[in-house]
Amino acid sequence: MQRRCACGKPIKGKVHLCVACLEIYGSDRAEWPEWLKFMVNDLEREYASDRRADKFEITFTDLGVY
Repeated sequence: MQRRCACGKPIKGKVHLCVACLEIYGSDRAEWPEWLKFMVNDLEREYASDRRADKFEITFTDLGVY
């Protein structure tokens, strides 16, 4: 899954915000608006869920069905 900033722009690495959003909101989470904290945390939960699914999911191919 492609990582995305809360504004929707694709981002690389482990950063949470794109360059433009970092300039606006800074890198200190304690100073971010509540909606931004929620969005970043929600995206992190989604990425973690995808990683777990990729690790533990059993596909039809794994079962020999396809």
